[in-house]
Order: sequence, then C-alpha cells, then structure tokens
Amino acid sequence: MTQARRIEYNWIRGVETLEEYEPGGYHPIMVGDMLNGRYYIADKLGFGGYSTVWLAHDTYLKQYVALKVNIESSLPREAKVLRPLSTPLAPSSSGHTGFDSTPSLLDKFDVQGPNAVGMDGQVGIA
Repeated sequence: MTQARRIEYNWIRGVETLEEYEPGGYHPIMVGDMLNGRYYIADKLGFGGYSTVWLAHDTYLKQYVALKVNIESSLPREAKVLRPLSTPLAPSSSGHTGFDSTPSLLDKFDVQGPNAVGMDGQVGIA
C-alpha cells in the first residue's frame, strides 16, 4: 500500500492559510501562470477574505495590471458597480467627482479551476 505524501506547510504571519485553498475557497495561482490567455502572473500583491490579488502583465495591452480572483462564494457585485464608475459620463467629460480615485475595470472573466467553475476574475490598472 502506498502511503500518501504529506505536504509540510510553514505558516507565515499575514498570509492566507493553505486550508483556504479548497473547493469554494481561493483559486490556486502561481507566478508564471497565464490567465484568460493574456494575463501573465508576475507576483502576488495580497489577499482578503474573498479574493487574492496579483500583479500581472497584460500581453495584449503591454502593461502591468492588478488581477483579482474572487472565491466562489463571493458576490459578483463589485464589477457591476466599478464598470459605470470607471467610465466618464460623457466623451468630453473627465468623469464624476472621485473619478480619478476609482479603480478602472479593464476586463472581467471566469476562472476555471479545481476549487470552482466560474470564479470571478477582474482586471484593473496596477
């Protein structure tokens, strides 16, 4: 009988725990991964209760972006709120009050993986 190999995990303060990478939890992403056929993962920026945030290089726009991948149980309202807020009111307008402080939503896509199908991926300017 083959014995299962145990993965040794050294907890680091301020970093999410390995147990949170389970069905319904965080999506496993590694530096060097390519998401949605265009976002090359360069580094991890952080995490929260409902998502991880990554520095990615957009191979289409040739610029760095912040890429956020939500857990399956998060509510997908953020993109619905950010899209109109990151769009100027009129072509000649610079936008609404606070426009310069609102993250620009460049893309939204589903992330397929072992912990969920259809996790929400959002991309903004880094």
